[in-house]
Amino acid sequence: MAKQNVAPIDEWKTVIDAQMHFNEMILRTRSIGSSVILAAYGAAAVSVAQYPNDRLPILGHCVHVGVVVMLFALCLLGSIFLLDYCYYYRLLLGAVERGEAIEKGLPEATRLTTNLSECVSRLGARNVIWAFYGIPAAAGLIFFVYMLHGLGACST
Repeated sequence: MAKQNVAPIDEWKTVIDAQMHFNEMILRTRSIGSSVILAAYGAAAVSVAQYPNDRLPILGHCVHVGVVVMLFALCLLGSIFLLDYCYYYRLLLGAVERGEAIEKGLPEATRLTTNLSECVSRLGARNVIWAFYGIPAAAGLIFFVYMLHGLGACST
């Protein structure tokens, strides 16, 4: 099969479309994921407030019902982080790197990817992602530990 020649500007447009697609997937993942996580955190908090004495025997330990909800919420938060950071974000970085390579041979007016990369470094973007997931993870872990140890033992 013969290799087709593609004009650099056409390839650049395709890469920009891919970048927009990956950004959209990242935003959808984060918005839906954070909504579900916060709802689960809220459900756990409501269960503590409305049913402070409800416990479940799990693996020989009595734990509050909210502990189970928080455990699933924290697992979901970790899963969403992995999908975002280890998959969609890396796909976006690949598209950004390709865009930067193409833009080296294009006029200054078409260097969108390069200009955006200069405004937001990869390290800065990574730090924002870690904070975006780390803050709710830390809050959830604190509440999880409180529920696990601070709500008292099983009533007999």
